[in-house]
Amino acid sequence: MEKFFEFIEDLNLIDLPLEGGSYTWSSGINQPSMSRIDRALVSHDWEQHFPDVIQRILPRPISDHFPILLEAGVLKEDIIQWNRQEFGNAGCKKKDLLGALEALNAKDEVLGLSEMEMYERNDAVTDLKVNVAKSEMVPIGKVNNVHALAEILGCRVGALLMTYLGMLLGASHKSPSIWNLILEKIERKLAGWKKLYLSKDGRLILLKSTLSSLPTYFLSFLTIPTHVANKIEKLQRDLWGDTKTHLLGWYKVCMPMANGGLGIRKLTTFNKALLGKWLWRFGIEENRLWRRVVALKFGEEWGGWTSKLGRGVHRCGLCKSIRMGWEVFHKNVHFKVGVGDKVKFWIDRWCGDLPLHLAFLILYTFAANKAASVESSLLCQGAGNRRTWDVRFIRGPNDWETDVVVYFFLFLASILPLVTDGDRMR
Repeated sequence: MEKFFEFIEDLNLIDLPLEGGSYTWSSGINQPSMSRIDRALVSHDWEQHFPDVIQRILPRPISDHFPILLEAGVLKEDIIQWNRQEFGNAGCKKKDLLGALEALNAKDEVLGLSEMEMYERNDAVTDLKVNVAKSEMVPIGKVNNVHALAEILGCRVGALLMTYLGMLLGASHKSPSIWNLILEKIERKLAGWKKLYLSKDGRLILLKSTLSSLPTYFLSFLTIPTHVANKIEKLQRDLWGDTKTHLLGWYKVCMPMANGGLGIRKLTTFNKALLGKWLWRFGIEENRLWRRVVALKFGEEWGGWTSKLGRGVHRCGLCKSIRMGWEVFHKNVHFKVGVGDKVKFWIDRWCGDLPLHLAFLILYTFAANKAASVESSLLCQGAGNRRTWDVRFIRGPNDWETDVVVYFFLFLASILPLVTDGDRMR
């Protein structure tokens, strides 16, 4: 340390004031050694230009070194002035854009807008301009006159394979080329040498942060191959364990903390949950463009809650892998009945924790229509089209089934749906 201080004096450097503590490193044991190792050094000229700069100690999440924040109030004012000089007054710009947008909207209502004016309105709304020089037109399949169309728009013609938003388009979702990039990044993040310098808490934080950031985007769209999931989990196990022989099963480590685990997400389960998000969105976002495209290409199952499972040449591997999770997803989703024309009376879960075919298994065996909708099981009568239950069976109940039938209709009388809105998934 003496040579270090001599170095500071020889170069006429200034050690800025430190707030929040008197040291920046601690050994972390019962009787810790403490020292001020980390610091920011500046020259005299720099201090004269920014006289109010100080160093502030921040909490340390993992390392035994405390992070240091360099605070400079004058720099903030300088940045604000520079921003105004470079980009102008934001309030005036907003007023001008709103004025241009109102003028274009008024013209659209009376005369309509030309193609150029529609682009101008888009620029006014988003304050963004299309950079045609960086744009590409990528044909899928055989597209006639694609080069002529690209010349009109002033953009280039691209081709698959290509990378878009970090994903490789045009390759099979099971192709190793898609997952190799993720594996390489995770291998760098979870390199075995890091456990030599991290405590157990530090390793746990690293495991959770790596899984939550790197592969999540891919896992939201693609079904992870088994061999890829196994390789990633092996990297996680090797970072966590101190020896080649693990003393605790990995499935126990991945259990929630409330159940005695460490809350590390199981990769395959996490993947199914992220893919299930698209099944959920398909059921509730009826007017979204992506949903209409999928429904038009593959068709919809009864009720419109999910698409059909494409087959043959009409099959898409990506959509099929998501659709394959519907059976498990359907068992855990609940429906709110309005009209009742999109919810199956016996099969769907709409009136309790269990669907009626499981809650009243005996009655389901002799139901007249096992695939009946809730609407078809109701009868409108009286003023205001008041509805009552009209559930049909193929035979009358036996003596030992009478109590179940009575309880069944008493239960239905307590949950008569009101016709106020369409059916919804929740």
